[in-house]
Amino acid sequence: MSTCCLTIVLVHAGNECKLVDPKSKGGSCTSHKECLYPLVCYHTICSERKPDNGTCSTNSDCASDVTKMKCANGQCILEAANGESCVNRNCVDTSDCLNDVCSSKDCSDDDECGLNYYCSESKCIKATPGGSCSKDSMCLVNEVCSGDKCVEKYSGEIGTVCHSPEQCNVYDGYVCDKNANICKRNSYLDKECYVDSECGGGSCACTGSNKVCVGYDGAMSISACKDMSETVAKCLIDNQCTRTLPETCPKCYNDWLCYQFRCNSNYASDPTYSSLDAKCPKITTTKPKVQTPVNHNNPATHEENENSNSNTGFTLTYSSFLILILSLLTFVLV
Repeated sequence: MSTCCLTIVLVHAGNECKLVDPKSKGGSCTSHKECLYPLVCYHTICSERKPDNGTCSTNSDCASDVTKMKCANGQCILEAANGESCVNRNCVDTSDCLNDVCSSKDCSDDDECGLNYYCSESKCIKATPGGSCSKDSMCLVNEVCSGDKCVEKYSGEIGTVCHSPEQCNVYDGYVCDKNANICKRNSYLDKECYVDSECGGGSCACTGSNKVCVGYDGAMSISACKDMSETVAKCLIDNQCTRTLPETCPKCYNDWLCYQFRCNSNYASDPTYSSLDAKCPKITTTKPKVQTPVNHNNPATHEENENSNSNTGFTLTYSSFLILILSLLTFVLV
């Protein structure tokens, strides 16, 4: 008989996270995310973006994945998409220029149609304010589809019936309870986390030193952001912007970008966009009133998390310095 004992010690790495400092102009890079906005990585060097009609030999010279320009006849060209003016631009291949506006001739998904439009029966259809819907893209940018009807985004207060996360005022720290279908305060905000499922319907975001829970899709709990979102959405609708690009939506682009930077942790915590801090107006960062601490031993407060973890076959318990040890796993070989 021979016995082999194997001991495994598994230590949780914690919720630390590190954000890499972006490179200034002239710095070496391998991707756009390594360069300080609005620089792009061009031939392994952080460089200024090619302007419209700038010289190029390939699409990558135009940073097409960022600028949406393509290289044609040796120049970086931004073609007009559905709903955009074609007075001084050619339309993309899937659109025709009709009455000085690009109109999609054969769409296959909503992304081809742009903001405030959706694809139906291979045609881009303009969204109707407060109209009937079956998905968010059938509504305007300041609306969300809830109960087959387009309703105002972020309008739900505590107790409001909801069917979509963005129906509740995420900037006041609310979340749509997916079981009760009502807006409630998210008691997990600002708590340390490891994954999104720990945040009660919110997101687990990196702050540069650790991870904490923020609102749905990265929303930060700053009350002023709701007004900011309404202002930006109105600008996009009034100016018929179907894409948030500086060339296609010049009147709204900077405000949209500053809104993202001030109100969305995906931008605010990304060092790439740190250059915006001096360019974007400061906003009052007053947060909603302090939340009542929850008893995390109460199964009711963990209902959403446990539902999220149910597919794993076991329930994980987390703490600020979680260490999971599997020890003395013994295999007896006879």
